Amino acid sequence: KKELYTAKRSSGLDTSSDPKIAEALHDLKSDATPTNWILFKISSSNCLQHFLSGTGGYIEFNKSLNDEDIYFGVIRVLISEKSKFYNISYIGDNLSGLKKGKASMYKSAVFSITDAHGEIAPPSSLSEFTEDYILNFISRLSGSTKSLISW
Repeated sequence: KKELYTAKRSSGLDTSSDPKIAEALHDLKSDATPTNWILFKISSSNCLQHFLSGTGGYIEFNKSLNDEDIYFGVIRVLISEKSKFYNISYIGDNLSGLKKGKASMYKSAVFSITDAHGEIAPPSSLSEFTEDYILNFISRLSGSTKSLISW
């Protein structure tokens, strides 16, 4: 019987060339700053790039997304007054199947550098990506009631 050999392969994504990534993650995780979300995008040369950071919670975060791109991010929420970090991704509806496939391949490379408490599964469309969707997902992941979770 022949055994199947599977080698772990690199995603081909460069996660270390943009120094703003480390700065943004440090800023997000610092209790001294009001930053509560960051977003990354993939450049045309397969490099992860810091796209945006913000302090405006869900509303500001959601306004930064569109259906033409792939986004990876980290959000900071307070659960019972303690900061928790969650990975979040959104793959635009208007992308080709090839780009959507690459996004799923890149996700583990991106999330390996964020050191978050969990991952919020992406919804199937931007219209489903509501604050309620995010808070319900975090509530299930953390075991906390939704009323104890805030941005």
